[in-house]
Amino acid sequence: MENTEKKRQTVFMLAGAPGCGKSTFAFNMMRPMDDCLISRDNIRFMLLKDDDDYFAREDDVRRMFFQAIKNNTSNDEFKNIFIDATHLSHKVRSQVRNWIRRHPYQIAISFEIPLKVALERNAQRTGRAKVPETVIYNMYHRYEKPTLKEGFDEIWHVDAEGNITKEVRVYE
Repeated sequence: MENTEKKRQTVFMLAGAPGCGKSTFAFNMMRPMDDCLISRDNIRFMLLKDDDDYFAREDDVRRMFFQAIKNNTSNDEFKNIFIDATHLSHKVRSQVRNWIRRHPYQIAISFEIPLKVALERNAQRTGRAKVPETVIYNMYHRYEKPTLKEGFDEIWHVDAEGNITKEVRVYE
């Protein structure tokens, strides 16, 4: 007898300042045959030419990022979808959630590490992956931690050592 049970797809929205470990965390969690990574930086680096400024193609990056979200969350091909970008504010996360609203289970992963650690990690990067320190300072101080009130089913709080504390929405 054929198993017709539909697998539950989970969307993970990574959130935090540059250098806090979002991409590394997603890479370590993903199962290549079952999961999908939608990375704003991967899209950006694919579009930029050697002499382009980091934000030179931002309109195209944004358009392609949201199109990738739409394309990959509109079917059940993947078990898990990881959306990797800074997602610094409730407003930005709400825009992304509007594209993934049909998914029954959404988890925000909030990277809550000291600024010093983000700067140290960033210093180890090379090329375009290295973010200017002023950008990290700015983004770090603008970061609003996700809350369950935003509509997520769970929030995972990740510290500098990779420890996870989970908040889970209680449905009555």
